Amino acid sequence: MPLRWKYCCEILCNTAIAGFSF
Repeated sequence: MPLRWKYCCEILCNTAIAGFSF
């Protein structure tokens, strides 16, 4: 997979985790 896609996925995952944390 493209590195950019992986990076974007990590951002979305971190955002989701932050959302569940709050």
